[in-house]
Amino acid sequence: MAYKKLLRSTSSTAGFSILEMLVIVIMVGILAAIAAPGWLGYLNRQRISRARGELAQALQQAQIDASQQNQTRVVKISSANPPQIEISSTPTAAGRVIELGEQNSELNLTGGGPSGGAASVSFDYKGTVTSGNLPFVFSVTSDNASANNVRCVVVSTLLGNLVQAEGNECNDVSGLN
Repeated sequence: MAYKKLLRSTSSTAGFSILEMLVIVIMVGILAAIAAPGWLGYLNRQRISRARGELAQALQQAQIDASQQNQTRVVKISSANPPQIEISSTPTAAGRVIELGEQNSELNLTGGGPSGGAASVSFDYKGTVTSGNLPFVFSVTSDNASANNVRCVVVSTLLGNLVQAEGNECNDVSGLN
């Protein structure tokens, strides 16, 4: 008889009460609210860095193609969604289009030299830069990013030296070579 009484008392206290479950759900929610902004910021930085890498690779390939095929290559930017660069043989000709990032990625691509001007850079048949507006900066940012979250590729010399930079280095490119 004592065994039945012991069995009943332990079975009625087994498991979690609704209050305990509610406390656990609230704690998980608080931890998620703390971690979510950091995680989203990390994903945004990764997206910007990946687009900058694709941009640097495309610029380098355009420079190599220009010297290997003995033809001028013009790299133009487009602010479409996702941002695009177009590599062609002349500024007015249609060329190969490369998309940076994914659709609706909220990435922005800008480019220009120290005095503004056209958003394109040209490599001649030797792979050197023919536009005299150097250093030329291609910047990749995000709508959701802070000001120090900018990433860029800088065409810094007439020889077409490509430098990847980030943050304030993109605004002050005088020391990059």
